[in-house]
Amino acid sequence: MEAPVRAMVLAAGGAERLRPLSLKVPKPLMPVGNRPAMEHVLRWLARHGVREAVVNLYHLRENIKRHFGDGQKFGVSVAYSEEEELLGTAGGVRRASHFFTETFVVVGGDDLTDIDLRRVVEFHKKSGALATIAVTEVQDVSQYGISETDESGRIKRYLEKPAPEQTFSHLANTGVYVFEPAIFDFIPDVERPDFSRHVFPLLLERGAPFFAVRCQEYWKDIGRPSDLLQANADVLTRRCSSEPAGIETVPGIWIGEACAADQTAFLEPPVCLGSGATVGQKVRLGPCLALGNESHASAGSRLANCVVFDDTIVPRNTMLESALVGPDEVVVRV
Repeated sequence: MEAPVRAMVLAAGGAERLRPLSLKVPKPLMPVGNRPAMEHVLRWLARHGVREAVVNLYHLRENIKRHFGDGQKFGVSVAYSEEEELLGTAGGVRRASHFFTETFVVVGGDDLTDIDLRRVVEFHKKSGALATIAVTEVQDVSQYGISETDESGRIKRYLEKPAPEQTFSHLANTGVYVFEPAIFDFIPDVERPDFSRHVFPLLLERGAPFFAVRCQEYWKDIGRPSDLLQANADVLTRRCSSEPAGIETVPGIWIGEACAADQTAFLEPPVCLGSGATVGQKVRLGPCLALGNESHASAGSRLANCVVFDDTIVPRNTMLESALVGPDEVVVRV
């Protein structure tokens, strides 16, 4: 990027597909390597030169504000746009339009990625685009928007969540966007305007310069329980550059402050223990296990490929594999 751009981080949604976990934990605070998902997003923005961001809020907004504050400790100055009712992805950005007077970035608050944002912005500017989306190849496109482009990257067709018989591409929309301020002229006056359902079709209809840039770097949308579990495994196994919380005391073992583990416990890497986490007698944790801050694995429990949320007690002799353990001991098996 020639100069730092501003960003909008979308964090208002209720995360219906992550219920019942999301009833008490908003999606931006879902744990990934014992860091909230949106913390990874802010650190990624900071690494690419973004210094200012607006975050829109609705569901469990106070929880998000309490954790992130002004954002300074994550490298990005954060302001909040609080919605009294959900405005949609494009509606939420439009509400903060006064903040975006030059080229700007939009990203989801739950997108774990290594996409080279500088390259995406440079492509956007060189192509003279009004709107650019980062796309990546996936096998199952049923949950994503897909696009078809010409040789220059200009989008010729776009379709949101296609049925199998409608699939014409495996290039999935990552939710990483670069826009010019003129994009606000293409947000229709409808209830909860959405970029994929309303804005992008209108760009194509009017022949506006709408482009896609292919990205091969790591990207994961944490929209479903299986995605959240996989994102944690990817961070712990270093499939992406996002770091787990804590200090890596030995290869594959990250320890937060004031942790305590009984001498009879066994940790099989990779394992991440959050700050204040405790591990009881004859507990076996791992591989691919994240035990949240102030959480406790009680005596005799065995957990592998699991994520235990903050402030959660795993009962004695619990045997779990491939599961999320949330507040009030809610267990979601994946």
